[in-house]
Amino acid sequence: MAEIAKQTPTDKEHLFRMISHALKSGQKLVMLLDQLLDITRIRAGKLVLEKEDMDLKSAVLEWVSIVSIEARQKGSQITVKADDPVLGEWDPVRINQVISNLLSNAIKYGDGKPIEVTVFNDRKINCAKLIVRDQGIGIPEDMQSKIFERFERAVSDRLVSGLGLGLYIVGQIVKAHGGAIRLESSPGKGSLFTVMLPLGEVSKL
Repeated sequence: MAEIAKQTPTDKEHLFRMISHALKSGQKLVMLLDQLLDITRIRAGKLVLEKEDMDLKSAVLEWVSIVSIEARQKGSQITVKADDPVLGEWDPVRINQVISNLLSNAIKYGDGKPIEVTVFNDRKINCAKLIVRDQGIGIPEDMQSKIFERFERAVSDRLVSGLGLGLYIVGQIVKAHGGAIRLESSPGKGSLFTVMLPLGEVSKL
């Protein structure tokens, strides 16, 4: 610490940038390892759900708060429209994976434009719906049926980094809950992901 104190402001800024870069690289590595472990579990049929009562709205608001700084840095603003509350019996860890991945993709591919998140109970079909809409680069029609497959990506690695595992894992998590995920997209006009989750038997939170 004494050595850091002796450094000039420029030296300190450089050091802090290096530390920040190292932390981000470490976080990306951990995320990649987690994804690869999930792929292994899914392929082995060992994706175990630990369901409990949870409020989807609260989970969404928490994740929006977490990623809001990153979104603003990209030029995007996230707005949330939600019923109060949206209760269901799901695996909180896995549902948080779904939320974080969809928000991350919206920020990554959203082209710095507004992002809208909607959460509500669709009582007609007895399910909760999570809708994430961006106004970014969109997905070509010939890729839309493939992006939920392993190692499939809608854009070149040169434009946006990634392995194409996130949406595959999201799709498998939603499927394991007995739900479904839908995509609507047009190149240059953005993408809309709709997640539908059966409510299950819920006690009062």
